[in-house]
Amino acid sequence: MGTIAESRLAVGCVGPKAQRLAELETKINGSKHQRREADFSRAKSYLRDLLRPVDDLLGSADYKLYMTGVMLGEALEQAGQNEW
Repeated sequence: MGTIAESRLAVGCVGPKAQRLAELETKINGSKHQRREADFSRAKSYLRDLLRPVDDLLGSADYKLYMTGVMLGEALEQAGQNEW
């Protein structure tokens, strides 16, 4: 797996407004794949506090938070595999 030199992460449709994940970006920039996985697994409370997920017709707050984690994890894995 490669290194992510720089990233921009944002999430929408989870809480009241779209949010940029600047703190998480800082943690993963320049990191190797294994470290990104560890940082991301600890990010759940950060995501909950920042995104303030809400229950609505699109799903429960817990489901949205879970899916945010899944999709961010997949995006970071794909980014780490690409050598630009």
